[in-house]
Amino acid sequence: MKKAIWVLIAALLFTAVPSCSESAGTTVTAGTAQPETSRPVSPSAPAAAVTEIQDTAAQVGQNIKIDADGLNVRRDADAGSEALGMAPRGGVYSVLDEKTDEEGRLWYRIQTDGGPRGWVAAWLCRQTEEKTNLELVDSLLDLYGDEIQTEMEGSFLEVCVSVGGFELDGQSELPDKLFYDVEDNRDKKELLSAGTEWSCVSENGKRLFHVRCSIWFGMLEYFWAQFPEYVSTYGSQRLNDLARIDISAQAQDGELKVTNVSCQMKYDNPELLKIEPVSLVEEGLKNGPSIGMTLQEAYQCLGGSFEDLEERKSGTVELGGVSLANVELYALPGDEVVWISVESGEYATTRGMKIGDTAETVERLYGKPDTGFSGDGRVIYQVVRTSQDGEPEFCDNDTMEVCYKNGRVSAFSFIRIYLD
Repeated sequence: MKKAIWVLIAALLFTAVPSCSESAGTTVTAGTAQPETSRPVSPSAPAAAVTEIQDTAAQVGQNIKIDADGLNVRRDADAGSEALGMAPRGGVYSVLDEKTDEEGRLWYRIQTDGGPRGWVAAWLCRQTEEKTNLELVDSLLDLYGDEIQTEMEGSFLEVCVSVGGFELDGQSELPDKLFYDVEDNRDKKELLSAGTEWSCVSENGKRLFHVRCSIWFGMLEYFWAQFPEYVSTYGSQRLNDLARIDISAQAQDGELKVTNVSCQMKYDNPELLKIEPVSLVEEGLKNGPSIGMTLQEAYQCLGGSFEDLEERKSGTVELGGVSLANVELYALPGDEVVWISVESGEYATTRGMKIGDTAETVERLYGKPDTGFSGDGRVIYQVVRTSQDGEPEFCDNDTMEVCYKNGRVSAFSFIRIYLD
């Protein structure tokens, strides 16, 4: 019997940068807070009151709690400065810096969760011993990070979770295409990684958290040297998120109390593993334009004329783009179409996917996406071709992207990116 080899996820969880947001009415959004002058404590408070506030003020490195129903986070320490976002009532933040304005009022510089860094009015905050959201999440991962483990044996993945009294196991068989660029089982294990993202919602003075731990597999490497902006957006690898562990928790007595844990395996239906990946010849629309056509050919496929195309053509030095019937076409200077984006129910892919289809319908046609879970706001299918040796391989720069809204397809695109 083969000995199980476990990959501890804990260390990788700590290195991931959390994706943080406040939602359900407490989103950090510019311009939504009321001006400081409408607060119970006037910004033009008497000098004695200002002195009292400053005498009890938080120091740099200490934490503060917001005592206003949405407090402006401003670019500068001034009530007339631009509002960059909003800090919700009950939000806890670390003081990065402090400054007194021309009227003698104290301001704190804070970093909001996943939002802007700016200044808030000190007279609408109070010093607190409570932990910030990030400190609470770090404590949770420190406590339970090594209780999320994975095992990969051949083409099978198992995830074991023991968090906050919840014991969960997940197993799945993985598709062959995942391993096109992988030589042996040892390589497969080395390509596993993990990361976290989290969000916090304030409800009735309580801080409710959602922490997501994702298990990833590096499918292929990209070379973005000529397009460094893509590194920050897409990274240098195509990561397939094989599993998600979702943790719900509530801030209580200075820590996070876990209230629920779930584990979702992407490849939970063996029947979908039989579906062929998207091929090069499928990068286009049924009875419509395809990737690789000239812009004129593609435009005429949509019912447009050459004369109309010349009148409507617009773009930049690098990319020309036109739209017709809710289909957008983009071409390189040589006139080759490299992007087809569809928001019209009139057109479908060669397999029949169209606007309005459910995630289940898309899965029956294309299987599980390579990046994201079906129904996410945006998922990616990697295009596959046949190598000179007759073996299937990924087209590094060709993808089909599907956008969902309320569980149904709202848009889809075929994209080809040239790197030289």
